[in-house]
Amino acid sequence: MRSRQPNPDWIMEPFMAGLAIKARAYERDPRATRPLVVGPAAGYGRWISIQAAPLDDGAGDVAVTIRAAGGEQILPAFCDWYQATPRERQILTHLRDAVAPKQIARRLDLSVHTVNDHLKAIHRKTGASRREELLAALTS
Repeated sequence: MRSRQPNPDWIMEPFMAGLAIKARAYERDPRATRPLVVGPAAGYGRWISIQAAPLDDGAGDVAVTIRAAGGEQILPAFCDWYQATPRERQILTHLRDAVAPKQIARRLDLSVHTVNDHLKAIHRKTGASRREELLAALTS
């Protein structure tokens, strides 16, 4: 997997300000995008979820919650981070659910060779050397 890189010192203030702006916009209009950021393991050591919500204190303050990202949050962020194609996303979804390549091929109406080619591309993009390493990245 990609090596962990520290975030620059200056990044936190504009990041939090942007998250607070999104939280206030979401409070005014729930159809707006929910203020949620899923950070990659490469930057934080594990996948994290950062959420923001306005406090009911009248001052416009915003609470920010940082916690380990859940499985349903990791897969879309993982695919975005590693620029997975739509078909690779489908295969990763099945792989995360512990489906064997033969079964993935049957479910997606593909040959096993095609599934394995997609898996090779995923391994190349992520730097994972084994299926277990890829699964660990998708679940932690």
